[in-house]
Amino acid sequence: MGCSDSKPEQAEDDQFVDHSMGKKSKGKLKRSKSLVVDKGKHMRRTKSAVYENGENEAAPRDGGLTRRTSVKTMTAQEDTPSDSPDQEPHPKIDVGVFTHVGDPSVHPNEDRATCVLDLLGKFAPPNTKYEGTSGRQVSFFGVYDGHGGSSCSEHLRKHLHGNIAKQLYKQNYHEKIKPTLINVFEETEEKECYKFAPGSCCTTVLIKGRKIYNATAGDSMAVLFQEERGSMKMTKLNDRHGCEFSKREITRLKKAQAEISKDYETEGAVIARDSRGYFIKALYPTRGFGDADFKELVHPKPVVVATPTGVGVGYEGEAVEMQGPGPFWLLVGCDGLWDFMKEGQIQTAMFQKDTPQEMAEHLVKVAQGHPYMSYDDVTCIVCKIEYAN
Repeated sequence: MGCSDSKPEQAEDDQFVDHSMGKKSKGKLKRSKSLVVDKGKHMRRTKSAVYENGENEAAPRDGGLTRRTSVKTMTAQEDTPSDSPDQEPHPKIDVGVFTHVGDPSVHPNEDRATCVLDLLGKFAPPNTKYEGTSGRQVSFFGVYDGHGGSSCSEHLRKHLHGNIAKQLYKQNYHEKIKPTLINVFEETEEKECYKFAPGSCCTTVLIKGRKIYNATAGDSMAVLFQEERGSMKMTKLNDRHGCEFSKREITRLKKAQAEISKDYETEGAVIARDSRGYFIKALYPTRGFGDADFKELVHPKPVVVATPTGVGVGYEGEAVEMQGPGPFWLLVGCDGLWDFMKEGQIQTAMFQKDTPQEMAEHLVKVAQGHPYMSYDDVTCIVCKIEYAN
């Protein structure tokens, strides 16, 4: 992987270029991250929330829709090998990112994404002594799936990777990555995101040397592909946090005495009620950031948390080690992809294209086209990872 001042890094600061299209309209009733009851006691989906222009630097100033966003492919080259015993191999990484609004008549694009190939080089905290392995290189990839608005997902896009860099820079060892990620997620929620009524799911991936770590709070997912005996093997990097997907989350919620809905319209969601016992809001992801209105109402606490799980971090197991030269293919996608396509269909569609950018764009277009017809926002990060040997 290249040094922190390599040319590809210049594309990482403002990853997306937004194109506005049309004006916002009243929301449609479709399955979404959450359901709320308005003052008139009518149920409405929070996906119809108004776009927070003030929270997004690249948002259209006329209140229009974020129609599509994309980035150019970024590449990090292999560093010159070092004789230091703790020098780690830096992979060559090609990155492609693409995101597209689901139904523009319902809401603007609430998804966000961040890619930083040299996290500690680009976001080194000032006046701080580096502590860690001689190989400093850490790559970061994050997909943030907002609901009820984009202010929380936009905040995470801007700040979560920087928060991780501040703490990891002082302890860049493999054994410190797990506690660092858990601590940063929980602190970011408690000190920064607690105020946001909009919420956001979050799936992040860190690559250090040959190891991949995943920290997820929500129902997005990351997977790793590797060719094995003539076919592609897929390894899931995290559990999806929702009653529809995770037996572990159901067990956790039962221990927390959470109310899980069995009604047709809100089945599988966690329910929040007011002091009189009236239904206020139902939330489908069982982990995530923000959703202050929900978290303040639901009792007992905590129920919906931002504590992450994932390989190397949670109950999913140890960090995944990539052996051999590769190539390895990393896919990070929001639920707008995984909810509407089966894993095999996603794999087939992805490898119909050759480059990471082509793959990311193709996956989004296939998910939102016939026959899958995803009406949710869809965001994909695809990375091609290769080692010298």
